[in-house]
Amino acid sequence: MKKNYVNKSLYYNLYIERLSLFNVITHLLPLLLKNNKLNCYYIDITNEALKTISFLKHFFKFRCEELKFKLIDLRDGPNSDSYRYQVPSIDLFKVRQMISNSNLYQSFCHKKYNTHRFPEYLLQAISNKHMIDDWRAPYKAIMIIKIVNWHMKKHNILRSVLVLRLRPYIDVIIQYAQEQKFSINIKSNHAWLPYILKLKNEIKRFPWLILLVKKIIFFYRTKQWVSNAWYRENKSVTQSFVASVGRGHFHFENDGLNTDAFFCFQSKLNPRKIIFPLTASLPQEVLEKLFSKGFQPINVYYAYNANLPVFIGPKQLYVRKSFPSIINNKKSFPEIFSARCCMNEYNYRYSFWREFFTNNAVKVYLSWYRYDEDHIAIGDAIQETGGIMAMWQLALDVLPSIGMSIFTDVYFAFSTWGKNIENQMGSKISYYVATGFTKDYVAPMLRSLALQKRKELQSHGAEKIITVYCENSCSDERWNYGHDLQRQNYYFILEEVLKKPWLGVIFKPKAPQTLRKRLGDINMLLEEAEKTGRCYVYEDVSVNGCASPSAIPPILAALSADIVIHPHLSAGTCGFESALEGIPAVMIDREGYKSSPLYQLGIGNVVFPDWPSCLAAIFEDWNSTNKNPYFGYWSPLLNDLDNFRDRRAAERMGNYIHWMLEGFDHGFDRDTVLANTAERYCKKWGYDKIVSIP
Repeated sequence: MKKNYVNKSLYYNLYIERLSLFNVITHLLPLLLKNNKLNCYYIDITNEALKTISFLKHFFKFRCEELKFKLIDLRDGPNSDSYRYQVPSIDLFKVRQMISNSNLYQSFCHKKYNTHRFPEYLLQAISNKHMIDDWRAPYKAIMIIKIVNWHMKKHNILRSVLVLRLRPYIDVIIQYAQEQKFSINIKSNHAWLPYILKLKNEIKRFPWLILLVKKIIFFYRTKQWVSNAWYRENKSVTQSFVASVGRGHFHFENDGLNTDAFFCFQSKLNPRKIIFPLTASLPQEVLEKLFSKGFQPINVYYAYNANLPVFIGPKQLYVRKSFPSIINNKKSFPEIFSARCCMNEYNYRYSFWREFFTNNAVKVYLSWYRYDEDHIAIGDAIQETGGIMAMWQLALDVLPSIGMSIFTDVYFAFSTWGKNIENQMGSKISYYVATGFTKDYVAPMLRSLALQKRKELQSHGAEKIITVYCENSCSDERWNYGHDLQRQNYYFILEEVLKKPWLGVIFKPKAPQTLRKRLGDINMLLEEAEKTGRCYVYEDVSVNGCASPSAIPPILAALSADIVIHPHLSAGTCGFESALEGIPAVMIDREGYKSSPLYQLGIGNVVFPDWPSCLAAIFEDWNSTNKNPYFGYWSPLLNDLDNFRDRRAAERMGNYIHWMLEGFDHGFDRDTVLANTAERYCKKWGYDKIVSIP
């Protein structure tokens, strides 16, 4: 062991994020000329570099290969969090703080030329981009540093150099790595990079040009010329409206299936007060259903629905700000370029939505999407027009994550339990409103359908039924959990179904459109199980012919089962929803989410490390006469996660919006409306149900 350690330490180890021809010449070749004992590992490589490496190996004896790793293996130890969760919940918050304290960032936030909450917008844009979306983000850089450190420890490597691509705030990233005492000498590739201002971003400085192009495209698609950027028939100037951005659930019946109008159907809110900004073209039957229910759809961005009100862009920019010439030095060019792109994007989005709100008498903007910085610009726009920004909680969030900070006037949350998480993430919420789990009303509507499906499986011999949820996956196992992890969700339980004629299973996949392809050979096993009549997969992906996320709520699958398995502890919303209905729900943590509060429910009771141990525990519980009262038992946390548990969360949310619109219709300003609505809510549901963050 000692000999192996010494031999490996004799080699100079070079890690390169992206091995290009330039890097071969500037980093690899000089080292080869000095030291023939070289190990070179790269994350990505260009074709030119690959050919050059093959040529150099004729003259030098060195190793140059791709750095092999899988995201699921990346953690500091068996009891520590995966880097997938550790980086966004710990490392990036520290990096974000260092960036916000830097002189360069502070110069971008000077009050003379920034506007509204642009500093928050810029900081969110810098820090929360996911690694597979934009390599310039700190996310990927920190991940690579930790991966290299992990690889060095695994192979007893003492000396190494890591060459990262030049990106904004690379000095801050290197400083953070040094403070963490990683044994890596980190350099940045200060070669010229293609930071040419992209036409797509720069053109947003000229909204009239964008508007003209969109009008031409709209005419080509619909044979209708939009004379103005917007129009609405019989627009009332005495009423206020709510613009609601949904999830693409274009199903408008109050029957328990997924619908973007859930908060309206369960409350006093008039459908005629709701505007749906459509970002895609819809089938005519869906539009007719929208109109029949009284909703008001409007085309925005690149939606080309004929005979609908249209708003495809602002006529002018309402914020004409740019950085002064003093912020101009070559060393800071990546940061300046990034900030300029952000400012162009912010100015355009702010102007787009400000004009939209003004022209359509919108006083409340409602959205669920909290995973990027756009909501900050939209919030500034609605505030400027005297309106209110409102957001609602979609998923069960149990730990802070860098990409989820929100800045809003009103936030409809499951419970006050999440206020500490929002505070840790740096969210700023004027009225944090606890409503309960917003989809808790659907179960009674779906019980008959669920019972039919259960009887169908029972008619083929199923005495016990397990419902299994699964997430989406991609083929690149380096940056995301690959298909193999999802295939396990089917393989283990399908093997049991085929061996046990009394067992049935129902699958509720998150991405049913691509499920069969992603399963690969496991799909043959799935088809064999389906032939028994004791296996069913919810694969509906459209409503009324309109492609959309599945219309089937997860709880429908759970209501047919004796127990629910959610094999992704990091995405525990489905398990939580099932537990609210009194259905035993267990979780499997293969990815490494050790910090999750769900571990408080007990390893071996609710949380399991893998599929075999989970299934063994289920079968043992079913066969045992001495039942474990805590198996699949969530009660210790349910009251914290949902303060009400009365199936009235959507009602409370809809009525809150209804009260805000009433206030505007009576002529009150936004601050008065916010205060009066909060007081009205607290009198009815308790003064502990609304807090301010921070």
